[in-house]
Formats: sequence, C-alpha cells, structure tokens
Amino acid sequence: MYSAAYADDNFPALHLGINASYGGKEYKEQSLKHNPGVFIHGNSDGALDAGTEFSSGFSASTEYFLSKGYTSAELYAVTWGDRQLDKSFTRKHTCASLKRVRKFVEVVMDYAKAEKIDIIVHSMGVTLARKITEGGLVYDNTDLCHLGITVNKNVKSFLGIAAANYGLCMCNDETSDSMHVCGKILGFYSGSECKYGKWDRDITCASARPEDECDPDTSILLRHLNGKVHDKYGPLIKDAGEVYSFYSEEDVFVFGRKTSVIPFSSGVIVFLNMKHHQLKTDTVVC
Repeated sequence: MYSAAYADDNFPALHLGINASYGGKEYKEQSLKHNPGVFIHGNSDGALDAGTEFSSGFSASTEYFLSKGYTSAELYAVTWGDRQLDKSFTRKHTCASLKRVRKFVEVVMDYAKAEKIDIIVHSMGVTLARKITEGGLVYDNTDLCHLGITVNKNVKSFLGIAAANYGLCMCNDETSDSMHVCGKILGFYSGSECKYGKWDRDITCASARPEDECDPDTSILLRHLNGKVHDKYGPLIKDAGEVYSFYSEEDVFVFGRKTSVIPFSSGVIVFLNMKHHQLKTDTVVC
C-alpha cells in the first residue's frame, strides 16, 4: 500500500526495516474476494517478524491466510512503535499511536474500497484497536485528539489475543507513577482496591474472584473502553459485528475478571501451555 496519496503517513516505516508493514494490491484494478484483514501488534512488536520471540509480528498469520487463498490486497499490517523492547514500560495509548492506527484503518478501507474489514490484534494492540474503533476524544497529558466517529459497524469481526482489557495486576499505585505503561490515564492501571472507596485488605488484585464482584477504579482509558464513564463517553459498545477473545490458561484474574476477555465476546477460546507471544504465532491453524 505504497500510494503517493498516503506518503505523508509513512506507513511503510522503512527506517525500521522492510518488515515494518505489509499489504497492497499487485495491480491497480485487482479485485478482492475477502474482507480486508487488518493486523495490529502489541507493545514493542511490529507488523512482521523481526527475528525475536518478542518481535515476531504477524508473519505467521499472513502466511496462513495467503495459503488459504487470500492475497496481499486483502491483508494489511502496520507498525505503530519503534520495536525497542527496552522501552516497553514507557508505552501508553498516546494520541500519536492511536491516530496512526486509526488513519491506517481508514486508509485500508479507502484503498481497498471495502465497506467491511476484519481486525486481528494482539496484546496492547487490542486496547489500541478497541479505542480507534470506538473513536472519540483522547487526552494524553500533552495532547488532545479526536479519533473520529465510531466505526464498529464497518468491522465484521474482531479477534483480540492476550489482551489486558481490565489492566494488569502489576499496574498498581506504585508502578503507575514510575511506568507509563501502568499509568492511570492511558495505561493499564488496574485499580488499588476491589470496590472503589471500600478498602478490603483480604481482597487483592490477584486474589479476587468473580464472586467478590469487584469494581475497581482502573485507568481512564480502560474505564472508557469498558463503559464505566457514561456521562463523558457514553455506554459500552460492541467493537464489531462479532467479537472473539483468545487467551492462555495462564491468563490471570484482575480483580476477579479475566482481563483478556473483551466485553460482548461471541466466542472465547482458552489455549493450554502457551506463552504470551505463542498465542499470536501458534494459533493460526486453529
């Protein structure tokens, strides 16, 4: 997808190498037989495999779909970060990252002349994609941006792999001040108590179970995505026509909720003996 019309967006990101993006027609009038699939990676990863476990991208996924009759005109991936693993704790859902991913989705739909797309996302890419699908305002301490209208009606299916929809237990009051990724505005802050304003020393983020009915005060972004700020952002919405969640048996409870399960999931699959990145690379034949 290297059209001059999108040159200013620098989606190829060749300064990161030739594996920083994927997708595009082989010739201008190439027709599509499938809805375009858009792949959005997680923290410190990228579009395609860069040769390490933590930067494997979606090479396995694109190869699988190509083997099933898809073409490069129907598969698209973009890199939204710098792929530096040592900076993983500095990342958050910034306006810059959100606007880049949102614009990429809009460009794919325009370029492919598609009314519907499918989205496959991993890790932090899940919450990024949920936010750009829902649109609206974002405030990230240094910037205020509007991502546009909700486009969930243009997303036929949404597959979220190994997400942190309710935050991470490592993201508490202490780490929220020292690591951007755990921030209370645009990070994965999971809250400090089971029920906001009601401290119970016997119930912690990791020990809480569904029957505790916890409702912690998570980061502003996560509260928005999960429909907890009705007055400012409106009610919880479904991110696509069909929503699916993949996660590992090792996926932890976060204040009694499976953090990898997206609200309104039509289907949930739990995989055994798989690590975080394996869920993305080793489930393509399921």
